[in-house]
Amino acid sequence: MKKIPNKLLRGYRSFQQKRFKDYSSLFEVLTSSQQPKVMIIACCDSRIDPAILLQADPGDLFVARTIAAVVPEKDNLTGLSVHAALEFAIKGLCVENLILLGHSDCGGAKVLLNNDGTYDHVHNWMSQINIDVQKNDTLDNVTKKIILQSYYNCLSIDFVKSKVGQDKLTIHQWYFDIKKGQLFVCDDGQYHDL
Repeated sequence: MKKIPNKLLRGYRSFQQKRFKDYSSLFEVLTSSQQPKVMIIACCDSRIDPAILLQADPGDLFVARTIAAVVPEKDNLTGLSVHAALEFAIKGLCVENLILLGHSDCGGAKVLLNNDGTYDHVHNWMSQINIDVQKNDTLDNVTKKIILQSYYNCLSIDFVKSKVGQDKLTIHQWYFDIKKGQLFVCDDGQYHDL
């Protein structure tokens, strides 16, 4: 067997000995179905984990992660995995809330601000998000523009737009400040502390 980092092995053993036992009745229910009411599309960044950030239990969240929490437009074939996750969550699991979660110091947003050719694949991924980046834009501002455009891109997908129109789905725009440990939500174009 290939070497696995000791920290991960210790974590798994701790999970098996403690958390799995503490949640044994929940895991028994989860063996046959899941019924999360929330889907989160979050950045892949290792510093933000939606389940930890929200102290969620297993089964609470249906999570998809992409660079910069980008959701491509409906006809963009490179977004198929994101669209498939949305379809499963909305049509199959009937989630009621979709959270688009961006964060401070986002590497994807940095590539949009300063593409020096280091990350060709990341640049290609980020080129799917149609935002106007200005020279005086801050990194936080670019990240929030990405979240907003991902919101609009979600609405370009027919089954998402339909559920929103029927008031069966609410889309939220969230921004997490890593340094402060604060979560901000967007209402009417303005971010405020949750």
